[in-house]
Amino acid sequence: MCCEESSDTLGIGDGECVDDAGTGLYLYRAATLHEGADGDTGVEVRLSDITEVFCDALVTPVEVELTTGNVIHAAVKDDSGNITQASVTAALSAALKEAEGLEAETVAIPGLGYVDGGIEASESAAAVIAAVNDHSGEYLSKVLLVDIAKEVVSAFVVELEKRDEE
Repeated sequence: MCCEESSDTLGIGDGECVDDAGTGLYLYRAATLHEGADGDTGVEVRLSDITEVFCDALVTPVEVELTTGNVIHAAVKDDSGNITQASVTAALSAALKEAEGLEAETVAIPGLGYVDGGIEASESAAAVIAAVNDHSGEYLSKVLLVDIAKEVVSAFVVELEKRDEE
């Protein structure tokens, strides 16, 4: 899928949309999400299989195997077994702290809580981006928001654009 096609299909806004190194994969670069004393955190949104992106650590709610990199499991269900925006934000906050312990500079994150009867894509995007925005650490410099579901990728972009307008 080329960038122009994915841009129209996904209904995204004004971010930079490029063909990632000629792979044909959709890539949306957002402005810096988090600016703080610990540095800036850049964000990219991709429509891709999360196991195929280059990163120091990958956050996932399910078991995955990678040939390289670190896998951080994020338990997105709350104490009652439900998935909520708050439980996703809490799980990702803990995972980002773990990524800091691994000295990860680049972390890939999918739409947590969206599958298996969880929350809507828009709620997942809001929860994920809130956790990334609130994260404070020494090492994390880039977040890759990656999912194979177009609705999740679109929700990430919409949420980032909302924050740009604020």
